[in-house]
Amino acid sequence: MFHIVILEGLFYISGVGELCVEKETGAKVIVADHLQPMIGERVRFALHHIPPAKIDESKWGGGCCHFQPSECPVGHHNNPAWLLNVSGEGYLQRKYQPNAQGSERGPWRLTQFDGTDLELPLEGLVGHDSRIAVASVLDVEKMREALEGQGVDGLIDQATQLKETIRGFRDHLGKVKP
Repeated sequence: MFHIVILEGLFYISGVGELCVEKETGAKVIVADHLQPMIGERVRFALHHIPPAKIDESKWGGGCCHFQPSECPVGHHNNPAWLLNVSGEGYLQRKYQPNAQGSERGPWRLTQFDGTDLELPLEGLVGHDSRIAVASVLDVEKMREALEGQGVDGLIDQATQLKETIRGFRDHLGKVKP
């Protein structure tokens, strides 16, 4: 199945410790709720700070950092022009770290094809206008296997699902700032 997630806005930590994003519309969402269904899936993942369309060079991160004039956890107080930008392809994973209560959610990562892990520093988005974009990577062999043995009705169902996915993607892109 093909998934796409685009989360954009001001990232923050909720009162219960969840990474969240407040969208331009005012809607607040928990990031993990959108990423969780993609665990184990081969994806293309990008996360980055987004300065406003009119960059203000007098502000940290061109205006995307909401910590100014306090100390910024990603270092904008030392390097005001720096912007977080991480992308990669691999299998989306989430480490779990043991604690006194049993298991605690940990950092997200991509297990890349050479076996190395690319840590996804989502905590670097907190307090910044940022974006996360994740999309499934289509595996042609898996698609071929899934289609083998399906009759015309099965292919029509698949085409209908693909059409709906593309329509949803197109609708979502119309809502994303350029």
